Amino acid sequence: MKQILLLSFSCFVFFVPSKGLSQTVYKVDEKKIFSWDSNVPDWEQEIIESYAYANGGIKETTILGLLFPGLETVYRFNKVYNSNNDIVTNTNQFWNESTNQWFDTEISTYAYDGSNNLTSRTRQAYDYVTMALVNSTREIITYSGTNIQTQTFQVWNSSTATWENDELLELFYTSGLATSGVYSIWDSNNAAWEQDEQITVTYNLNDLPEMVLTETYDGSNWSNAELSLFTYSGLLETELLNQFWSGSDWVNQERALSTYDANNNRSVYIFEDWDANLDNWEPSYKEEVSYSEATLSLANQNLFKTRLFPNPVKDVLNIEFSSGFSTETNVSLYALDGRLIFSKTIDPLEIKSNLNLEFLAQGTYILKMGNLKTQRIIKK
Repeated sequence: MKQILLLSFSCFVFFVPSKGLSQTVYKVDEKKIFSWDSNVPDWEQEIIESYAYANGGIKETTILGLLFPGLETVYRFNKVYNSNNDIVTNTNQFWNESTNQWFDTEISTYAYDGSNNLTSRTRQAYDYVTMALVNSTREIITYSGTNIQTQTFQVWNSSTATWENDELLELFYTSGLATSGVYSIWDSNNAAWEQDEQITVTYNLNDLPEMVLTETYDGSNWSNAELSLFTYSGLLETELLNQFWSGSDWVNQERALSTYDANNNRSVYIFEDWDANLDNWEPSYKEEVSYSEATLSLANQNLFKTRLFPNPVKDVLNIEFSSGFSTETNVSLYALDGRLIFSKTIDPLEIKSNLNLEFLAQGTYILKMGNLKTQRIIKK
């Protein structure tokens, strides 16, 4: 289970907004998934994932998986978002060729508090005995302010129809950054948590994680277990190297390599395993991703240089244009699912304006200025 908790730890704690990167918004169009065929040796494409966006938004509402090369339908993910652009359900489906129908295999449901913090994720899986979706696992997240304090992983006991503790992650912060975490496992006999692993995180000058040390607990002492090392090109992660402790030194285990397109979107992701016998890296998995600029179903034509500040914004967003418009121009704010929040008309020759966003919930929005490029706005 720790892999699941570590993934969540990485997603929640290690995510740092891209500083100084393009504000232009891009969305995934297609993802190609490959596995490594050592007999050739070469990459062999297995799946093509096609992304769809309802209402012209930039958050995918459907991901369709097609088997390559015949392009037979295999699986589908359907996602639903609330008015704050937070995901509320994610339904995993497989295509049943016998019945020519979609078959629900898993549904994840997400809940949030009044500050739009994710507080729980409940997973239901298909039970082939009862032929119905039943509770399977649940994550409960607590906060101290905006920082995640604990993440509890629970499993469903069908006999007692209750959730039972399984693992716990506690996070500790320094200057707003999660610098350590402790994993505990649930001792049902004593009805208490027992420490199992601890993680220590160090950051670079850009507040991006550069090393994660995992240690295991034997009841009295902590010992080295795993080490994760991050490499960046500017603010973009290019390599994540995982090593394990052999008892005397760190040994390569696996690594993830990322390359980016001209717009700083990760376009290629490669996962490799370390071959100790050959003393080199063996490819295992690859993704190739293509993007397009999000236009929210509006035409993207000539660009004007604009200045938006402050961003993130608390109440009033200021807009400065390099020159005025010859005709009235609409400035429109959209939710990520494509819903229009409001629109304001800019008078001809007006080069300065502002938007009162005080009434908006915290989150990310998209601003469209006439036929200009869409820009991401963060409401804090």
